[in-house]
Amino acid sequence: MSSYVCLDASNMSTLKFPHKEFKYNEPHPVVQYVKNSRQVTRACVKTLVLTGTYPLQTARFKMKKVDSALCPLCHLEEENTEHFIESCRTLQSSRQMYQARISALLPTPLRTSLTQAILDSRYLVKLHPEMKKLVEDLEEVSRDLIFALHMRRSNLLGSHKNFFKNPLPFNPLLN
Repeated sequence: MSSYVCLDASNMSTLKFPHKEFKYNEPHPVVQYVKNSRQVTRACVKTLVLTGTYPLQTARFKMKKVDSALCPLCHLEEENTEHFIESCRTLQSSRQMYQARISALLPTPLRTSLTQAILDSRYLVKLHPEMKKLVEDLEEVSRDLIFALHMRRSNLLGSHKNFFKNPLPFNPLLN
């Protein structure tokens, strides 16, 4: 069953970032280290980004919900997950607050993409076993980073009022 789930996941374009080795009865780090209700909301947003269901322009363009995949904030590149987390100039001030904390936690050289490391810390543990004790800290900082990027983006686009209006599970691509 586990190999079937892994094979099925590897064929899904939205599941580009989650580590493909599923372990039953073991929570994903995104939710494993949630300690309070404030972190639950942050974990929900991070899960949407991790699973490719966060409403970025590239996905909305593929579903013909918008006319362009171009980032509606900076208008410089397609708005995909990497752009949202790493390079959108409009979100740089929100990203900057977390860069030093994340850099201090990540090993050098980083043998995976920065986006991958931020979204799914299980990759880091697999590549860098010494990271296991830092996963909880990295999860907390990365949840905060992604939530800060989400809030800044939502405020600039005027969509923050409707994002959590419906109870999860929530498919933002349909709204």
